Amino acid sequence: MSKRVFATLGLLIVASLVLSACGGAGSGALKVGLLAPLSGQVPTFGISTREGVEMAVKEWNAKGGING
Repeated sequence: MSKRVFATLGLLIVASLVLSACGGAGSGALKVGLLAPLSGQVPTFGISTREGVEMAVKEWNAKGGING
């Protein structure tokens, strides 16, 4: 395959990823991801991190949310 075909395929893949990320914009919900150990040898760090995120979300929502 030529470089042009690879470039076109790469562009299509990037465009599809960008468009798929925009799919839930009208739902009104904001999803927050968290990468923390919730089990294993050090779950206390992950649990306290999760609780901190939940507390921050509650504080933001009490102030009117992201757009408020």
